[in-house]
Amino acid sequence: MGACEEFVLQVKLGATQSGGADVGTEIYASQLGVGPGDEFEILLSAEPQPGNWFALDPDASFVHVRDYYFDWQPREPATFVIERLDTQGCPAPSPSPEIVATMLDDAAREVEHSLVFWRDYQTRMREAAEEVNQFGEPAFIGRGVRDIQYSHAFVAVGSDDALVVELDPTDAALWDVMLYNRTWYEALDFSTRVTSLNHRQAAIDGDGRVRIVISGFDPGVANWLDTQGRTEVLATIRWFRPPATPSVRAVLATQDRLGDSLPADTTHVDAESRRDQIRSRAAHTAWRYRS
Repeated sequence: MGACEEFVLQVKLGATQSGGADVGTEIYASQLGVGPGDEFEILLSAEPQPGNWFALDPDASFVHVRDYYFDWQPREPATFVIERLDTQGCPAPSPSPEIVATMLDDAAREVEHSLVFWRDYQTRMREAAEEVNQFGEPAFIGRGVRDIQYSHAFVAVGSDDALVVELDPTDAALWDVMLYNRTWYEALDFSTRVTSLNHRQAAIDGDGRVRIVISGFDPGVANWLDTQGRTEVLATIRWFRPPATPSVRAVLATQDRLGDSLPADTTHVDAESRRDQIRSRAAHTAWRYRS
């Protein structure tokens, strides 16, 4: 597990995008009772096995792992290794030219389809959104993680505007808010900017609520998400295993009236504290993506 605090391992059916990718099996680290620093083994097969065994759907096509880290810390991340037990010790047969040609065609087709899929994915979301700066009703997504409810908002704020997002931290033990760019659904620069916050990182106000300010300027509050000055971004909230439908409210405010939308005891940070916040993100990211 390394520093990993939770993972969701899914065995999926079909192709990543073009084939539907329905969920066949979903396994949590917490379900297995493992946490940071632990080792684990999972067995997937058609026939039952001793230990942490899960049935392998005959239509299974790939494994998808999401590993979660709730603090920015420069520590060893999780390591996942897949071994096919029935062919251990047996050299793989040499692929024929026909098989190689098919593999290359499949790879090219997936790349080409992926460009269209992700371009159109946000377009459909944007068309379905009733208006900008408002989060949709939290809901489960069939091909996402089964125990996560999602809510999205297209955030369009001017250079002197901010969107104040209010959450109830008791709606779920684990939750996060993250910003993405338009068109390609890529996460914004989470290494050198504050573009995401979760249940452990966010400051809670005296009334027990969490308020997050999304803007292109730094408002000096602890719970700030940086749009990088983009005219429009996508904000996504995830609630892990919520006992009921979570609540979310968003209010647009101008920079000079931002205080009217925040409680008097809002936690503020100075420039040095913000730099420390970003340094910790960069140090963690260097560990996650080192070569």
